[in-house]
Amino acid sequence: MAEVKRLHFTFDDLPKLPHDILSDVLKSVEASEVAYALKGQPEEIKELFINSLPQRTQIILEDEMQLLEGPQPRRKVEAAQKVIVDKARELEKEGRFKLEDFMEADFIE
Repeated sequence: MAEVKRLHFTFDDLPKLPHDILSDVLKSVEASEVAYALKGQPEEIKELFINSLPQRTQIILEDEMQLLEGPQPRRKVEAAQKVIVDKARELEKEGRFKLEDFMEADFIE
């Protein structure tokens, strides 16, 4: 079950990661990719991602987001989201964390 859930890890699951892990994932991706990935996301998700970055990178990201004002092609947004999800999976493969530890698990009482 955990293996199936891990394979279904999506961009929407990223906010479930602990702050330090999300920060590591985002720091290893270009700010322009993060800006595209955040296009159309709720404000609280944008704030979570921005606040997970060092201050200097936050400024760069906010500048990148301003450059993307207005509608953007869905394929570019989804491709950027995939880059971030792939980076999270890469860090997991390196043993930095286990995705299933942070995913909603099935519990039976």
